[in-house]
Amino acid sequence: MTRWIVVLLLFLLFVGIAFADSDNNTPTTSNAWNQKAFSLQNLGKFQEALNASNQATQLNPNSTQAWNTQASILIHLERYEEALAAINQTLQLNPTNAYASTTKDMLLEKLGITDESSDTDLVQKAIKLSNTKKMDEALTTINEAIAQDPNNIKAWDAKATIMLKFGDRERAVDALNHSVQLNPDSTFAWHTLGYTYINLDRYEDAIKAYDEELRLNPTSGDTLNNKAYALQKLGKYNEALEVINHALELYPNASIELQTKNSILSHLK
Repeated sequence: MTRWIVVLLLFLLFVGIAFADSDNNTPTTSNAWNQKAFSLQNLGKFQEALNASNQATQLNPNSTQAWNTQASILIHLERYEEALAAINQTLQLNPTNAYASTTKDMLLEKLGITDESSDTDLVQKAIKLSNTKKMDEALTTINEAIAQDPNNIKAWDAKATIMLKFGDRERAVDALNHSVQLNPDSTFAWHTLGYTYINLDRYEDAIKAYDEELRLNPTSGDTLNNKAYALQKLGKYNEALEVINHALELYPNASIELQTKNSILSHLK
């Protein structure tokens, strides 16, 4: 039971702030449905939460947050096989998602299933090593995976995540650029690349990465907010305001986006 509590606490960490009550309005976006599902789950209304979660994943099957929310709800309902299927969807989109990786281990144990790939799949082995803070071993293992198959997209994504845990942003950028060359339609790689560029103060590069992500997912409030932030750092306040206003049209009550807008407006006074 204690291990399940740890997993659910990890889920709270990765999805962000819990919502105090459910939205009375009918959601129109995947993000809004996911927020509603999360709120209903907090109220103990698990079947209603699952219905909302199904809407979220149908509207945006590329949302790792939506799949993680669905897995958490299914765990509460003790529908472990379905929860495992949801977690596998997350890991297919982002093989380095820490919550999904940890939850999958718990679900496999609960179902009495042996993960035969854990010892033979070098990428999964590297991820597990990094999750247990064995960073040198993780880096050696992921480099071995890349040496075996330089076109392994999951290996490059995993290496980027490991490099970020090391604090080596330059090598993370290198790994992510390899990833997007192999798969230009990876929202995970473009988003992580944008985030990493921002942390390197390379704001123009960050904007280019976020534009690529928005090409694939134009309604991502988080990405629009980050792009607006990068434009603000470049002193392009009017462009930043236009971007953040678009985000707020999609998500009028988004607190982080509202804070970003206020910050931009303070420079325009």
